[in-house]
Amino acid sequence: ALAEALVFGEVAGKSAADYSKGASFVSADVDAYIASLPDETGGTQESEHLEELRELAWTSLGIIRSEKPLEETLGTLRALSEDYRGIESVGSLKHYFEFRNAIHVLRTIARAAHARTESRGAHYREDHPQTRPEWKKALIVKSDLSLVTEPRQVTG
Repeated sequence: ALAEALVFGEVAGKSAADYSKGASFVSADVDAYIASLPDETGGTQESEHLEELRELAWTSLGIIRSEKPLEETLGTLRALSEDYRGIESVGSLKHYFEFRNAIHVLRTIARAAHARTESRGAHYREDHPQTRPEWKKALIVKSDLSLVTEPRQVTG
């Protein structure tokens, strides 16, 4: 699994670099963003919530997956994302960013895993145990969690 992560990490990094060469970017108002961050005055304890996210990811987004747990996980992550959107006080900005980013990454993984109705590679869908040729494509999850697919050809 580590070797697979390294190989696909390199592929993802190169693809992101190639994509960014032709992409247009929106400038951000950094001052407004900083002003929108919660105060570090002790509010929520994000480190405890991070542990809950790790458990959720392990039980629902691991190697063996199925529709109902994926749907429940998507609902849980959507609710957590909405809860954290307007938070005013946190225990640690570092843990706040880790938690917020973990929610985003897990929502992306859950969205793609839910959409892919087959078993492929190291990921097994109990409710879809077969590999299906029509799924020989990449799933691209956009920032709004919409999906786009791109065909892939196996070489070698």
